[in-house]
Amino acid sequence: MCLLEVDVGEAMALYEALQWLKNLGLERVKVEVDSKTVAEALTSSTSDLSIFGDYILRCKLFLESRPNISVSFVRRNANVLAHRLARASRSYSSPNTWVEPPNFVDGLLRVSCVC
Repeated sequence: MCLLEVDVGEAMALYEALQWLKNLGLERVKVEVDSKTVAEALTSSTSDLSIFGDYILRCKLFLESRPNISVSFVRRNANVLAHRLARASRSYSSPNTWVEPPNFVDGLLRVSCVC
């Protein structure tokens, strides 16, 4: 078992989420991250040769080719929707993907959606 730093895990998760959006063909999406380190690294011009930097570079390249997908920082305590999804995911024995919002977040989704 390999333990990764939190920032590396956050960058990997963002990259996987972006790949998921690509595979679903979603092109107009706002992604919120609760890692300020990741959000700031996405706008930094500093070169980083670490694993973290590699994932950030992958995310930057992805986002440069898709101007209608944006990533922004949101404070962890304001990210109730992500917290509920993460907590629910612990009850599954294998990875789970929701294509449609699960019922338990439906009300939160309506509140956080800017339609």
